[in-house]
Amino acid sequence: MRNKKVLLLAGVALSLVFSGSSMCGESKTSGAIVSDITSADRDAWVSSITPVFTPSQNVRIGQANNNTGILFNNAPLPNCVGYFGYLYTEWGFKMRPSGEFHKKHLDRLTRSGISLQQLDVFIDMPGGKVYMDEAKKQIVDILKYQPNALFLLRLGQFRAGEAFSSKYPDDVVVFNDGSKSHFTWPQLALLNDPKLPRYSLASRHWEREAAQGLVNLAKMISEWEHKDRIVGIVLGAGACGQWLWWSDFDYENYCIDFSPVMHRRYVEFLKEKYKTD
Repeated sequence: MRNKKVLLLAGVALSLVFSGSSMCGESKTSGAIVSDITSADRDAWVSSITPVFTPSQNVRIGQANNNTGILFNNAPLPNCVGYFGYLYTEWGFKMRPSGEFHKKHLDRLTRSGISLQQLDVFIDMPGGKVYMDEAKKQIVDILKYQPNALFLLRLGQFRAGEAFSSKYPDDVVVFNDGSKSHFTWPQLALLNDPKLPRYSLASRHWEREAAQGLVNLAKMISEWEHKDRIVGIVLGAGACGQWLWWSDFDYENYCIDFSPVMHRRYVEFLKEKYKTD
């Protein structure tokens, strides 16, 4: 892409940012076609961002035991000490209803030296409302039995349902037959209705809305009593946070993405690559 700056940052040595400028192309009329964000608009917006929260701890990516890992105050946290499961989550209790199981399993992890845990959060779009209720419950339960634990926030999804597709109708996935509704597994997008479209990852409106959600998340972290235990954020989008839509439609008969916004991004890519119109 023309702009080399990263708008949605996924590193652990992370200062989350916000822009004091308004969101370009924002529409107040539901269902109206919203003008696209140009490359110049995007570059100007990225250049205007200023820090809203800088972690007090020194966290960065570096070498830990000859492997790339997380350095926390210059002490290595090798990848092998990280754990992502469903301890003290709603889904975890569906699989293992007994609170005693979660306690015993966490005790096993602690005795094994696994002290870097992950907490689930997600963001609604448009508007950027942050959902951290489950993470706040998780961290309290984990710290009861592992008081020295550190945490990564796993932002596995930016949930964008009917409100997003109504506001940005050109910015949702389109199938090869022109349909927007061949999806079959809405839970992968934290939705309930399979007929709801999915956001296109080519959308700069999605990118801008997601960035605003990260601003809101940064502000929440800055006021959180456990902020010094957060060493980073793992960003995800698409199905299961894997940055694509997979296993959510019949890909033997359908393919994506033929949306207007994907077409525009592809044209931009070709012009930049081949230096011609």
